[in-house]
Amino acid sequence: MAYNSTPHDSTGITPYRMMFGDEMKMSLYLIDGSPSNDDVETHYKNEDSFVAKMKEELEKAHEIAREKLKMTAIRQKEYYDRNVKEINYANGDLVRRWQPQVVKGGKKNFYRNWTGPWVIIEKLTDVLFKIRHSKNSPNVVVHADNLKNYKGVKSVSWFKPEKTILHAQPPLINYFDSEYELRCNVASVNTFDNEPTLIQSDEYQTDEILQPPENCVDKTLEPLDISVNKINIGPAGQYFKYNIETPGKLFQ
Repeated sequence: MAYNSTPHDSTGITPYRMMFGDEMKMSLYLIDGSPSNDDVETHYKNEDSFVAKMKEELEKAHEIAREKLKMTAIRQKEYYDRNVKEINYANGDLVRRWQPQVVKGGKKNFYRNWTGPWVIIEKLTDVLFKIRHSKNSPNVVVHADNLKNYKGVKSVSWFKPEKTILHAQPPLINYFDSEYELRCNVASVNTFDNEPTLIQSDEYQTDEILQPPENCVDKTLEPLDISVNKINIGPAGQYFKYNIETPGKLFQ
């Protein structure tokens, strides 16, 4: 009776009101007097009015409890996060695991509840880690609250972390061909119709045709002659040449 008639700290209302929509009638009413006849007629005029009144009171009580629970959750979170420390375990780190030993008839103070060392195998989330005790033991998923740093050896012989392999892009086989095409394109652009250039800009608007100076030397790139034999230097300093038309045939 005392518990059901006492407002709860999280909801702010009594459990009895949460269940029945009204406060519990205490024995104190016997001294103060019973409710008036008008109240009895209002609440218990018929079954429909009683059900409607009870539904209204229950909805009001539950709405008050929901708003109070939101504020309580924020307050409890702030209290819990007051002494929270950042968890930063990496793969391969050695840790101890909280694993209480339950022995019938034994003294708890004489048992070592922190076992280990355990090895961090994988980080699943910010607070969940997959650990292993030995080479052939199964993996166990443990919350970070049940782990702490192991003060001893830094690594174990049976665990080898996986190495990250970076996949490089394959070399461009047609690199020299593309360079040749680029040079040919530059040569074709420089020799396009051999027309003079017209300057069109906001600062300088004119229809005057600019002529190159008299001492200007035409340095236009000429297309490469692909029929010319190329010369390569061998690994021993020997010179080899090959013909593009017959690839694979070497001449020393």
